[in-house]
Amino acid sequence: MLKPNTGKLVNTTGSTAQCIAHAIEVIMPKVSQFNLTIFLTQEGKCSKKTNTYCIFVAFCYGFTFLLQTVTGIGVTLHKIGWMRRKILIYGGFFAALLIVFYFFLYRFADFSPSGLQVINENVQDFSFTNQDNLPFTQKDIEGKVYVAEYFFTTCAGICPKMNANMRRVYDAFKTEKNFLILSHTCMPETDSVPLLKAYEYKMLNGKLVKNADGSLRIDDEGPGPVATGTAATNWFFVTGDKAALYKMARESYIIDNNQRDTAQKITEQFLHTQFFALVDKQRRVRGIYDGLKAAEVDKLIEDIPGLLKEKTPKGTFRNGFSNTPN
Repeated sequence: MLKPNTGKLVNTTGSTAQCIAHAIEVIMPKVSQFNLTIFLTQEGKCSKKTNTYCIFVAFCYGFTFLLQTVTGIGVTLHKIGWMRRKILIYGGFFAALLIVFYFFLYRFADFSPSGLQVINENVQDFSFTNQDNLPFTQKDIEGKVYVAEYFFTTCAGICPKMNANMRRVYDAFKTEKNFLILSHTCMPETDSVPLLKAYEYKMLNGKLVKNADGSLRIDDEGPGPVATGTAATNWFFVTGDKAALYKMARESYIIDNNQRDTAQKITEQFLHTQFFALVDKQRRVRGIYDGLKAAEVDKLIEDIPGLLKEKTPKGTFRNGFSNTPN
C-alpha cells in the first residue's frame, strides 16, 4: 500500500509495488515528503490498474523533485550571477577609490628614492646679491637641489681646497637644470661684487690639479677680463648683510661648528667652516659633508641624484599631509 502525504491509501500487491516503492525512494530520497508502506498479498500480485496508478504517482513525485532541483539550481545560479555582479560593482567602486587615493597620495606626499634623513627642515628665506650684481633670494632656489658653503676670496687656508672639491661637484652637475651651488662669502665687508665675479672666473676657468698630498687645487689661468669668460649657469657667489649671512649658516644650514661668544657683536665675529650643506627641493637640509675630505665629497656627489629624483609635494601638502598650510 502507498500512502502519499495527502493521506490517500493506494493498495498495491506483488513485487511490482515493491519495485515502485524502491523507485520512488531512489527518485525522491526525502522520504519525509510522504509515508511509504508496502503490504504484499499472499498472491504477490497487483492489478494492472493499481500498477499504473503507482507508476503515475512515482512519476509525479519524481518529476516534482526534478523540477524543484532544477529550479533550485536556477535560483542558485541566478543568485550567484547577481552576487558576481554585486562583487564586480563593489569591487570596481573600491578599486576606483583606491586609484583616486593613491593619485592624491603620490601627488602630494613625498616618496623619496633617497635614504637621506632630514637634518633641518627650516631653511629660512633670504635676500642676497650674486656675482652679477643681481638679487638672489629663496625664489631662485625654488624646486632645486643645492649645495651651500661659506668662503672668502682672499682665503689662503682651507678655502682653495674646499672650492677645488666644490669644482668637482660643479663639473658633475653643471648641465643639471634643477641643481645649483650657493657659495656665501663670510667676509662681506671686503668681498665686493667685482671680487666675487673674478673669483667665479677663476673657479670655472682654472685648471683642476692634484697636489702631492692628494688634495686638489685650482690653478689660476690669469684674472682675465672680469666681464668675460665662462659664466656659471648654476654656481652662484653671494654677498649681503653679514648678520643675515651668518644666521643662515648657523640656523638654516647648521654648518657653523665654532663655539662663539654670543655677547660678541656680529661685526666682530668670523665664520670659517669647511662644511657643505646639501639642501633638497623642499628647502630641507639632508646632508652635511666635510669639504676637505675627498671621500665625503664623493658621498655628496653620490647623494645628489637621489634628491634630484624626489617628487616635490604641491600646495598645502608641501611638508606631507597636513591641514596647516605653509
